[in-house]
Amino acid sequence: MFGVSYQKSAPTTYVALYKKGKIVREGTGLSFFYFAPTSEMVLVPLSSAGVPFVFNEATADFQEVTIQG
Repeated sequence: MFGVSYQKSAPTTYVALYKKGKIVREGTGLSFFYFAPTSEMVLVPLSSAGVPFVFNEATADFQEVTIQG
């Protein structure tokens, strides 16, 4: 409301809050209120998640192929 926002990040996210080009808050898993019109925020994920996938495709000679990764 009126430009005041709340940020709550996961423990696996690095947060940097800037005001007027200077870092005001930084760290992992932070939660805080900030004034959105004058603030800039950077969120960097620190973990990666491997997600399996499967594609069922047809080749140029119409053979069925399954691609997994």
